[in-house]
Amino acid sequence: MMKRIAAVILLMWVASALSQVERVPAHVHLGHVMTNWRDTPGNAGFLIAALSDAKVAVIHAQLAAKEENSREEIRLHVTHVLNALDSSIEPKGPGSGYGVKKAAAGALQHLGLAVAAEGATDNMKSRAARVVPLLKTVLELIDQAAGVAENSRQSNGIVEPRVLAQLLATLCGNISDTLEQAKTEMDFMMKDEGLENAPR
Repeated sequence: MMKRIAAVILLMWVASALSQVERVPAHVHLGHVMTNWRDTPGNAGFLIAALSDAKVAVIHAQLAAKEENSREEIRLHVTHVLNALDSSIEPKGPGSGYGVKKAAAGALQHLGLAVAAEGATDNMKSRAARVVPLLKTVLELIDQAAGVAENSRQSNGIVEPRVLAQLLATLCGNISDTLEQAKTEMDFMMKDEGLENAPR
């Protein structure tokens, strides 16, 4: 009987602790970056959604860069890259329909909200100072990549579109790598904040 009472008290304490985590405004915004948001694919966190579409962009940029004979195939894959990066430019394609740009911008916004919110810790602020420049770099790279992709789609012949596709593949690789760096920093932040396995 005593063991059962002790177990119930422990469960109540855990539930109370978890509800306290949920009430910290800064932590809620961290959850939006890393674990959930209402309109992302699968309700994933913004950064996770960005990484997912970035992988699609990398695959199709590499396919475009490897194509040697067909301008139409290059154009098709470049269009798929645009869809994954920014679905407001190209709504059709194999990406989620959300796009790296929108997801990365959401991550940047909610990270800013997190460090400005009640309950923000020094750990959060110091980690965020590393993540914010990474997310800003991603957004700049996306704009560059979108410009290269548009130029590739409009180019004639085979040589220029292929050269542009190779540049696009490099840019998409940099976008994906930079997002991975941001995720590594955010994973450390979540762990240090005790949110590594917190339900959201």
